[in-house]
Amino acid sequence: MEKYRGSTQSLEDCFWEAWACLCSSSTHLKQRTRIERVIGFVLAIWGILFYSRLLSTMTEQFRNNMHRLREGAQVQVLETDHIIICGVNNRLGFVLKQLNKYHEFAVRLGTATARRQRILLLSDLPRKQMDRLADNIAKDLNHIDILTKSCSLSLTKSFERAAANKARAIIILPTKEDRFPHLAGLGYRQLRRGFQEAVVCGLYRDGKIYFHPNDEEVLKETDKVLFIAPVHGKKKPLLSYPHEVQDSDNSINNLETLKQNSEFLNQALDVTRKRLENIVKRPKNIRFKGWKSNGIQYLRDTIINIQRSFKKEEDCPFSIAVISDKEWQVGDPSRADKNSAYSLLLAESICGKLGVKVHNLVAEIVDSKLGKQITRIRPSLTYIAAEEVMSLVTAQVAENSELNDVWQDILNAEGDEIYVKDIGLYMKRGEKPSFNELSERANLRREVAIGYVKNNKKVINPVPKSEPLSLEATDALIVISELEGEQPVVM
Repeated sequence: MEKYRGSTQSLEDCFWEAWACLCSSSTHLKQRTRIERVIGFVLAIWGILFYSRLLSTMTEQFRNNMHRLREGAQVQVLETDHIIICGVNNRLGFVLKQLNKYHEFAVRLGTATARRQRILLLSDLPRKQMDRLADNIAKDLNHIDILTKSCSLSLTKSFERAAANKARAIIILPTKEDRFPHLAGLGYRQLRRGFQEAVVCGLYRDGKIYFHPNDEEVLKETDKVLFIAPVHGKKKPLLSYPHEVQDSDNSINNLETLKQNSEFLNQALDVTRKRLENIVKRPKNIRFKGWKSNGIQYLRDTIINIQRSFKKEEDCPFSIAVISDKEWQVGDPSRADKNSAYSLLLAESICGKLGVKVHNLVAEIVDSKLGKQITRIRPSLTYIAAEEVMSLVTAQVAENSELNDVWQDILNAEGDEIYVKDIGLYMKRGEKPSFNELSERANLRREVAIGYVKNNKKVINPVPKSEPLSLEATDALIVISELEGEQPVVM
């Protein structure tokens, strides 16, 4: 370099001019002293390093944003009337198959709003893993479309971007199950009386549902307890007994202590006799089943006969329910709903002309839109939407697959069912028993009390259960029972 520039400049000046041409000749050529050149060199190197670091950071941030866009974490879902499934576990395949069957049934009935139901799967797993999982499960599912979205389920923003407010249903799949290992070896009587924040309904043992186990039945480690309780996240219902236990005393988890507490509770003969004295028989009523040739006259006569069966001063709740015929639903489902609505209006008109007071007028309707129109026009009428009930059952089964057997037993004609029974079956007039006492009286009839109806308002799993209840003759007790009406007392 010095050879081509001549001998007028030193080697240092030649290197500096070369460096100036590389960086910035307009400023570096003005620096003549060695100190100025050293400072300029350091600043130039620092600027290059800073620029390189800044460029790499921006590139990495851009790459992360593009990756998040591909994963769908920040994309706003534009779907409506979709079903959101939160989480992934071993029950996902079963849930998707159930939803596929349900939508296939809705398409055949003509109640489906779309040919294929959109399912949005939310999880914190990577998008590629979710896509592979969904593709493996949805190979033979022809009535649903599965969309995946990778996001954090603990953020409210994730549900806002998933259009949860426009979703038809939200199904949450838990990753861990709540278990009570310390209950193994405990008697069912102690278990039934121990939960103060829940209503124990039965046991799930060896794939079978037992709503009415014997009180002497001993729990196994493989058993699962069926109970109704409020949703407290992952909080477990507390097991408590009347004996006072100090905070430092660990005997509450000791089986011997629990059995002693149960013996304290179970003053068997005296308490049972008193309960039997307070259980009175229910007057028999006429049942109306099906239509005859002259359906209107038959319905009118049935209402009159039921009303005459009551005593003059007796105020018993009277309800009418209209159930759709299966043959109606094979054809046009809207026609079946219209027939049900017409039958309900006809029953209301007959009761009005006869001066009969009806507490509840209910009709089974497939299309919930028609049901809302009916209740808007006639607030005294109510409806049961088959689609909504089915979606609620599906959501519960999705969280716990064992509930599928529970609902099959409840909805099966030969199994146990949920009844709203006259409170006069369980107490005498003027009594103020607690819910615990009503539960014990229901247990004598092999029934499980899960709540009550007071002033036409239902209360499921009342808390606290030891407080006296002021119930009237028009109120009712909600029970899980095998038979309708009065059941024999089992000793």
